Amino acid sequence: QIPLPAAAKERKKRFWLFLDIFLFHKAHVALLSSFVAKETTAGTLAVLFSVGATDHEAVVQALRASITPAGALAFIVASNLYIPCIASISVLRSELGSWGRTLALLAAMFALAMGMACAVYHLAVFV
Repeated sequence: QIPLPAAAKERKKRFWLFLDIFLFHKAHVALLSSFVAKETTAGTLAVLFSVGATDHEAVVQALRASITPAGALAFIVASNLYIPCIASISVLRSELGSWGRTLALLAAMFALAMGMACAVYHLAVFV
């Protein structure tokens, strides 16, 4: 196996650090629940942190304890740019006329959301 140059190792290390910090499993579950309806994201986080959804301060404290400010900012960007809910996808399907185009658009939206979240995370780490 050919050893990687130091710069490539550093990029790989930063990429995996991004995945570990930002995309912790609770964020994945919250983003997946937003597929049903976008407004379920906060409630899902409350359930995952075992706090009451009506206890806003407890949710905030649980998030502060488990994610960095840069990761939180990246999560906000990802959740806002993430694929739309099921109802919106059905409208996209009828407007675009095929599942192929719809799935291509959803893949592009997912890639854009994750790419922008990654960029925001790295910018926030430097600031």
